[in-house]
Amino acid sequence: MGRFGLGGRLYPFQDWMEDCVKPELNLNPGRIITLYDEHLPKWDGATSIDMAQRTDLRTYMLEDILVKVDRMSMMHSLEVRSPFLDYRMVELGLKIPSRLRVKNGINKYLLRRLAARHLPEVVYRAPKRGFGIPVNSWMNDDLIARTLQTTLTWNDDRHPDPFVKGGTDRLWHFSRENPYLDSAMISVLAYRWWCQSHAVV
Repeated sequence: MGRFGLGGRLYPFQDWMEDCVKPELNLNPGRIITLYDEHLPKWDGATSIDMAQRTDLRTYMLEDILVKVDRMSMMHSLEVRSPFLDYRMVELGLKIPSRLRVKNGINKYLLRRLAARHLPEVVYRAPKRGFGIPVNSWMNDDLIARTLQTTLTWNDDRHPDPFVKGGTDRLWHFSRENPYLDSAMISVLAYRWWCQSHAVV
């Protein structure tokens, strides 16, 4: 949000934002692409896979995934290491032609081929599974859903409200119908929780 604003964080390529988020916070997709182009220089021969992975390395990995892993592991007294992020592994991985990183729709193609020598098929063919927050199941629990909806619509004059009038209700409605908006819901709820924890009595 610090880089692109709230609108740049909440899926800028989806039309639902125009009915929910204030226009000054809702960056249009063209502006998002321009900002990425300015911060992530291209190089000769770069493929779309190269650029997507470079973008992930420079933004999502650094500012989201690794931060969360570090905080949550330390909170629970765990030592977590990411061996594939050793700089030598990253440099090696980026030298592999993109056609071998993703092949015939299979991601991590070479890694899966290697794993096939040592692991059963159910493991090496398994889809990627993250540690997503189960927002959708929360929203299908009546008690939790009421609490989340109350938090989503909460606001006071001491903190800027990123939504147009009725925008939070519309986001809630859209989210109940579209589980792909779970990430957007979490971003907004996190902002509301932060505002509540910093509310001056």
